Amino acid sequence: MSCASASRLLRSSALRQARAVRPARAFTASALARASEQPNPPNPMMDPRIQDFARKVHEHEGARAAMTRLGELMKEKGIDLSQPPSTMTMLKLGMDKEVREAGQKLMEELKNAGIEITPETAQQIFSKFPKE
Repeated sequence: MSCASASRLLRSSALRQARAVRPARAFTASALARASEQPNPPNPMMDPRIQDFARKVHEHEGARAAMTRLGELMKEKGIDLSQPPSTMTMLKLGMDKEVREAGQKLMEELKNAGIEITPETAQQIFSKFPKE
């Protein structure tokens, strides 16, 4: 065997050994992300404050009428009552004389029904309802 062929044989043998020693690429798997069922949100109508509010409104004819009138007026103005109004919609409603008067009448009737609505109580009541 010549020196050149011995050298080639040695190199090819060394290459094969180097390839054999090199670790195989390790594959890892992470846990599957799965959608889990979300628990039902609490029913806001089960809150005692909301139940008390609803009872007082139901018992006071003027409050019911004022609330109905405000809802009808908002529908006439093209407001979708199935979802909370946007900030811009609220600003537009606040500038509308009819809506403002109906809102003031509602607040007056709620007060007559024994319901004191402050910004804090309104926040507490409306925070119970989900935003969709």
